[in-house]
Amino acid sequence: MKRIIQYMWVCSAIIALVSCKGYLDTSSPSKFENDFIFASEQSTMSALLNVYTKARAGDCLSDRIVMNLNGVGSDIEVRPDFTTSGRGAVINLYPSGATEWNNSDASVRQWTSSYTAINAANEVIEGIEATRPEVLTATEPSNITQMYGEAFLLRAVLYWELVRNFGDVPLMVKASKAGMSFAIPVTHRWEVLDQMLTDLERIAPLMMWADEIPQGAERVSRGFCYAMIANIALTRAGYSLHPDPNDPAAWGTVKRDDTNLRKYYEQANTALKKLVAGGRHALITNDTRTNIADKGVFGNPFQQVFQDQMDYKISKESLWEVSMARDDGGNWGYAYARAHTGANNTNVSKAYGAIRFTPTYYYSFDAADLRRDVTAAVTGTNGNGQELMLTPGTVGDGGLNGISLNKWDKMRMDNPYNQGNGRAGINFVYMRYADALLLLAETEAVLNNGGGDAKTYLKMVRNRAFRSEDRPVKVEQYVDGLSGDAVLQAIKQERAWELAGENVRKHDLIRWGEFNHAIIDARKALQQMANDIRSQRYHVYPNGMEIADSVYVKQLKPAAFGTTYGTPPGNTNPLLAPGWRGVGDEGKGFPVAAASYMLAIKGLDKHLSDTEKADLKSQGYKAAPWGVTFLGAGNTYSSYIGNGRGNGMWGGYMEEDLTAGKPARYLCPIPGSVITATGKDEHGNNILVNYYGFMNEP
Repeated sequence: MKRIIQYMWVCSAIIALVSCKGYLDTSSPSKFENDFIFASEQSTMSALLNVYTKARAGDCLSDRIVMNLNGVGSDIEVRPDFTTSGRGAVINLYPSGATEWNNSDASVRQWTSSYTAINAANEVIEGIEATRPEVLTATEPSNITQMYGEAFLLRAVLYWELVRNFGDVPLMVKASKAGMSFAIPVTHRWEVLDQMLTDLERIAPLMMWADEIPQGAERVSRGFCYAMIANIALTRAGYSLHPDPNDPAAWGTVKRDDTNLRKYYEQANTALKKLVAGGRHALITNDTRTNIADKGVFGNPFQQVFQDQMDYKISKESLWEVSMARDDGGNWGYAYARAHTGANNTNVSKAYGAIRFTPTYYYSFDAADLRRDVTAAVTGTNGNGQELMLTPGTVGDGGLNGISLNKWDKMRMDNPYNQGNGRAGINFVYMRYADALLLLAETEAVLNNGGGDAKTYLKMVRNRAFRSEDRPVKVEQYVDGLSGDAVLQAIKQERAWELAGENVRKHDLIRWGEFNHAIIDARKALQQMANDIRSQRYHVYPNGMEIADSVYVKQLKPAAFGTTYGTPPGNTNPLLAPGWRGVGDEGKGFPVAAASYMLAIKGLDKHLSDTEKADLKSQGYKAAPWGVTFLGAGNTYSSYIGNGRGNGMWGGYMEEDLTAGKPARYLCPIPGSVITATGKDEHGNNILVNYYGFMNEP
């Protein structure tokens, strides 16, 4: 368990492969150095771990790319701090061409760190090929072909992320060397993705499965390789924003390669079926934990997936876990977490909660769905162990603003971490098997007009979301009643319910060609909700759920509870429902202060009548603002909704833009400093150029 970490931190002491110069220029080992570095499997592994270390860096996969670019800005996932400089520009969709991100860490550092890691991967690939040429003709996996494949696969992941977030990018598949020119123009994104697909199809059979590797899913493996072939192929088949080569100021055009669409869906389908047929990964479908008397029940295998991560267990559902070391780093448990406002050594140290959900998403779940309370939290805590309602319509620099991601929570760790920010050591699971199954369902639906085995794979994932007594209606009847395009639409919605907060939704919408409409529809849904709350104090969602202006809460000592471990749907005990919240567990070492309390909550899913409110007040309940926070103080709508260009969530993209055919500019600009450093061609023109109306200057 986490053995890869033992190697990572000694990597730089053993081998120094990369020294940055500009954004791509790095010094390469000589032939003598190659002979030394790749002389043994152990030293080759050290070189490979240098790639892992750079790829997992905070400026790369473990923080900035996934959180700032992938994790937020969809129709359901937002940030509480989108108004903060350098953090929220991607959600505001660049309301001006002079975007602040042109030279911020969201652009410069992510670009640079990605190419630094890519170059390290290129050096490993070339070093292995130079010293062990037999890998070029190998037909069976070995330790060396596994490491060779890992370098290719990590490079493919990095290029996939660059293409999704920057569009057309320079393609470097050779390690940088002294004297090499780095005045490299961009390569069309389709060509970049095609190259990655060619590489991965070749190396997949030469890689081992995760259970054949000592470090398991903490290293990339054959199963993850098949999943990445599918991811890249579906991105290649999907829509994306393309520039107008004749007008850099134009916002661009959303398009896809319709001619080859079926080809790439078939490639994804084939790869995913190989993953499934391998039988090495599986969904966690049984909750094996023992129920605890008077503290609710477990009975939720969906939550156990994330509990395993919090307890440092490598899950059979993980296709790749980016390894994090305790006390070193990692945003899972801090930015990807239930929000808390504590300090070090208190009930729980601060958890920023950078991923928040719109109420439209929270109230979209079926009442019997086991995933809602695991996915989203309506309460957080402070350092004294006091449970407090979140305020879904407010914004701010972290804190108790917005319905919070709840899949990770430091207070639920087997060995709780309360010593500081971002250091809980919870691995970042880059991709889960459930994601792959839903992608397979999607490919089956697209290739067979809703037929094939699409429903089978959809049921596999959905089964886990419901108790056995609910499955005949919620799974079998629901799925069997679908046909044609409705099957595909159900799969898309299932991906939102299953994978929210896991850096998936935004790019799903983009590749489906639905991003522009989705964010406009999200704003309209929030506006309608706010209008109804203003006029009648509550809003009714299509599934019958209701959001009211206020909820009613009562402070109660933890006593026999402390944590609502796994309250099943339908439980009406206001202290136990919703589940997966609370103020910590003394049995796990949290110092529960004398001032600690939990909240009993009433009126979360149904608005209360005046009579009911009066009765609750007589029992000691008090009103806590809920939906009313979307009305704002003196504003038409809250900051989350916005009412004009540049104002509020998605404020840079308005309905008039959609009507005029202007796409949402979700891509990042190439950093101006990189454009300047790359130089000009023989005609005096910049070799790298920003389109979509973005600046070229630093």
